[in-house]
Amino acid sequence: TEERRAKLFEEIGDIWRERLKDVASAVGAYLEGGKLAPQSRMLLHKLLEAFTEQKQWRKAIETLDQLSAQETSEDRRARFHYTAAVIAREDAADPRAGASRRPSRDGASAASAAARAAEIASTLVIEDQPSH
Repeated sequence: TEERRAKLFEEIGDIWRERLKDVASAVGAYLEGGKLAPQSRMLLHKLLEAFTEQKQWRKAIETLDQLSAQETSEDRRARFHYTAAVIAREDAADPRAGASRRPSRDGASAASAAARAAEIASTLVIEDQPSH
Protein backbone atom coordinates (compact mmCIF):
# COMPACT_ATOMS: atom_id res chain seq x y z
CA THR A 1 0.00 0.00 0.00
CA GLU A 2 1.00 3.65 -0.33
CA GLU A 3 1.14 4.00 3.45
CA ARG A 4 3.55 1.05 3.75
CA ARG A 5 5.76 2.40 0.97
CA ALA A 6 5.84 5.79 2.70
CA LYS A 7 6.87 4.10 5.95
CA LEU A 8 9.68 2.29 4.10
CA PHE A 9 10.96 5.61 2.74
CA GLU A 10 10.84 6.98 6.28
CA GLU A 11 12.89 4.04 7.55
CA ILE A 12 15.39 4.43 4.70
CA GLY A 13 15.68 8.13 5.55
CA ASP A 14 16.29 7.26 9.20
CA ILE A 15 19.12 4.93 8.20
CA TRP A 16 20.67 7.58 5.96
CA ARG A 17 20.44 10.21 8.68
CA GLU A 18 21.20 8.30 11.86
CA ARG A 19 23.55 5.50 10.84
CA LEU A 20 25.21 6.84 7.71
CA LYS A 21 25.17 10.53 8.74
CA ASP A 22 23.98 11.55 5.27
CA VAL A 23 21.28 14.11 5.92
CA ALA A 24 20.90 15.10 2.27
CA SER A 25 20.06 11.53 1.25
CA ALA A 26 17.72 11.25 4.23
CA VAL A 27 15.85 14.35 3.03
CA GLY A 28 15.42 12.73 -0.38
CA ALA A 29 13.93 9.60 1.19
CA TYR A 30 11.63 11.63 3.47
CA LEU A 31 10.43 13.70 0.50
CA GLU A 32 9.65 10.55 -1.49
CA GLY A 33 7.72 9.20 1.49
CA GLY A 34 5.90 12.51 1.74
CA LYS A 35 4.72 12.20 -1.86
CA LEU A 36 3.03 8.93 -0.90
CA ALA A 37 1.72 10.14 2.47
CA PRO A 38 1.43 13.95 2.30
CA GLN A 39 -0.44 14.10 5.62
CA SER A 40 2.29 12.24 7.55
CA ARG A 41 3.19 14.52 10.42
CA MET A 42 6.06 12.21 11.36
CA LEU A 43 7.68 12.63 7.94
CA LEU A 44 7.17 16.39 8.13
CA HIS A 45 8.79 16.52 11.56
CA LYS A 46 11.74 14.49 10.31
CA LEU A 47 12.09 16.83 7.35
CA LEU A 48 11.97 19.80 9.72
CA GLU A 49 14.76 18.31 11.83
CA ALA A 50 16.86 17.56 8.75
CA PHE A 51 16.34 21.01 7.21
CA THR A 52 17.21 22.65 10.54
CA GLU A 53 20.32 20.48 10.86
CA GLN A 54 21.37 21.54 7.34
CA LYS A 55 20.46 25.18 8.02
CA GLN A 56 18.04 25.12 5.09
CA TRP A 57 15.87 27.75 6.73
CA ARG A 58 13.46 28.46 3.88
CA LYS A 59 12.63 24.75 3.55
CA ALA A 60 12.27 24.52 7.33
CA ILE A 61 9.77 27.39 7.22
CA GLU A 62 7.81 25.70 4.40
CA THR A 63 7.70 22.51 6.45
CA LEU A 64 6.49 24.41 9.53
CA ASP A 65 3.75 25.93 7.36
CA GLN A 66 2.68 22.43 6.25
CA LEU A 67 2.62 21.22 9.85
CA SER A 68 0.65 24.28 10.93
CA ALA A 69 -1.92 23.69 8.18
CA GLN A 70 -2.58 20.21 9.59
CA GLU A 71 -2.76 21.32 13.22
CA THR A 72 -6.12 21.56 14.99
CA SER A 73 -4.78 23.08 18.24
CA GLU A 74 -4.60 26.87 18.04
CA ASP A 75 -1.79 26.92 20.62
CA ARG A 76 0.38 24.51 18.64
CA ARG A 77 -0.44 26.28 15.37
CA ALA A 78 0.68 29.55 16.96
CA ARG A 79 3.92 27.91 18.11
CA PHE A 80 4.59 26.67 14.56
CA HIS A 81 4.04 30.19 13.23
CA TYR A 82 6.24 31.72 15.93
CA THR A 83 9.04 29.27 15.19
CA ALA A 84 8.76 30.00 11.46
CA ALA A 85 8.88 33.74 12.21
CA VAL A 86 12.02 33.43 14.33
CA ILE A 87 13.73 31.33 11.68
CA ALA A 88 12.68 33.72 8.92
CA ARG A 89 13.92 36.72 10.87
CA GLU A 90 17.30 35.13 11.38
CA ASP A 91 17.63 33.79 7.83
CA ALA A 92 20.83 35.46 6.66
CA ALA A 93 20.11 34.71 3.00
CA ASP A 94 16.93 36.81 2.96
CA PRO A 95 16.16 38.68 6.19
CA ARG A 96 13.02 40.12 4.55
CA ALA A 97 11.48 36.61 4.62
CA GLY A 98 10.27 37.27 8.16
CA ALA A 99 8.61 40.62 7.48
CA SER A 100 5.06 39.32 7.44
CA ARG A 101 5.58 37.12 10.51
CA ARG A 102 7.98 39.19 12.55
CA PRO A 103 7.49 38.74 16.31
CA SER A 104 8.57 41.55 18.59
CA ARG A 105 12.30 41.56 19.29
CA ASP A 106 13.26 41.17 22.95
CA GLY A 107 16.89 42.14 22.53
CA ALA A 108 18.13 38.56 22.10
CA SER A 109 21.10 38.08 19.83
CA ALA A 110 20.65 36.39 16.46
CA ALA A 111 22.42 33.29 17.74
CA SER A 112 20.17 32.94 20.77
CA ALA A 113 17.06 33.56 18.66
CA ALA A 114 18.10 30.81 16.23
CA ALA A 115 18.83 28.50 19.16
CA ARG A 116 15.39 29.29 20.61
CA ALA A 117 13.74 28.48 17.27
CA ALA A 118 15.55 25.13 17.13
CA GLU A 119 14.50 24.43 20.73
CA ILE A 120 10.85 25.21 19.94
CA ALA A 121 10.97 23.07 16.81
CA SER A 122 12.41 20.12 18.72
CA THR A 123 9.74 20.53 21.43
CA LEU A 124 7.04 20.40 18.78
CA VAL A 125 8.59 17.22 17.39
CA ILE A 126 8.73 15.58 20.83
CA GLU A 127 5.12 16.56 21.64
CA ASP A 128 3.90 15.06 18.37
CA GLN A 129 5.50 11.65 19.02
CA PRO A 130 2.97 8.89 19.74
CA SER A 131 3.09 7.72 23.33
CA HIS A 132 4.00 4.09 23.96
